[in-house]
Amino acid sequence: MSRDVIVALGRMLGLVAIVFSLAPRDAQSLQQTLAGTWIANPDQSDDVREKIEAGLETEKRGRGRAEEPEPDPNVALSRLRNMERLLDSLSAAPDELTIEVASGEVHVTAAEAGRVHIFYLDGQTHKRETPNGSELETRAQWNGRQLLVEEDAGDGDTVNEVYALGADPSTLVVVFRLKLHQLEEPIVIRSVYDRSD
Repeated sequence: MSRDVIVALGRMLGLVAIVFSLAPRDAQSLQQTLAGTWIANPDQSDDVREKIEAGLETEKRGRGRAEEPEPDPNVALSRLRNMERLLDSLSAAPDELTIEVASGEVHVTAAEAGRVHIFYLDGQTHKRETPNGSELETRAQWNGRQLLVEEDAGDGDTVNEVYALGADPSTLVVVFRLKLHQLEEPIVIRSVYDRSD
């Protein structure tokens, strides 16, 4: 091997060693790094209302295609009401999140709404009821440095959430992906939080 190749390999191995030395030593300490209280950083986060309105606009354009008949007025009114409720509930994105990691579960509390979501980390599907009475099938699991939450509301409607530390471990990034069967494209909302404790 040439001297240049050996030097390049040495640098790469050194970089890998630095990355691993900065990472938590085991899965439990890695997961515990998400635990704590997090305050929303609106300057770094998506505008929720803007994202939802853009998704609704896409839905309106999609309905205008020639191969699709105009929906029944009652169905259209029901769809509009559901979208309005969704917009109202999501436009109040939590200003503060508290995350607790317990044995086999994660508790995510949105302070001002008083909502606590409990995610069981066994990779199995669990049923839960939403505040509006809908039933969701929820599955949560760790995927490396991320907590993945998949929720299925039926009729092709899904919500996927990813909780992950940013490049700076004092930053939490939450990506919320909402796929409604009425929409051509999912609505993706990225929220950034700063550690407060």
